[in-house]
Amino acid sequence: MRRPGLVALLVATVVAQWAVPGSLIWKSERILAEGKPFRFRTRPVDPADLFRGRYVAIGVERDTVDLDRIPAEGEFRRGSVMYASLAVDASGFAYPAALTPAPPLGTDAVRVRVGWENRQPGIEAEDILDARARVSIEYPFSRYYASEKTAPRLERAVLNPQLLRQGETWVTVRVLGGDAVIEDLFIAGRPAREYREGSK
Repeated sequence: MRRPGLVALLVATVVAQWAVPGSLIWKSERILAEGKPFRFRTRPVDPADLFRGRYVAIGVERDTVDLDRIPAEGEFRRGSVMYASLAVDASGFAYPAALTPAPPLGTDAVRVRVGWENRQPGIEAEDILDARARVSIEYPFSRYYASEKTAPRLERAVLNPQLLRQGETWVTVRVLGGDAVIEDLFIAGRPAREYREGSK
């Protein structure tokens, strides 16, 4: 290959390497700027796996969907991509109200992955007390990034039993076109950047 060809190949490789992260950053910034805000209550995550590098693992409290009917066999396969339509409860926190294979029209939704399901084929609702089918989902947001100095303090706060009992930890998430990005983590009603260990 001639030298101009090698130079062109090198330039194309460098451009490709920067294009992917650049587009991801641009997409995240666009979601943060234009996305609709939602609040999600958080739940504890296994402490052994909570702090990984410079981020705190975030678990969302309401991560299951109750279905109106027992779904057909194979409809909700583990790992399959679905869209969770979001609703807001009386306290102002978001939860997944329904699952659809395609983005629903006129409803805010997040692209999620299907986890487990408790469907029991052949069991009718009148046969047992609670025969509702329930499907768990995995949200696309699970990490709150912080500095190495701040992340361990936030880790301890997120696991604080008193704050968890009071429901005082949550994340604000921006949603746009099925995508979602964490905007902020709140601990004891304060943004994480303002939170200090021992504060009330």
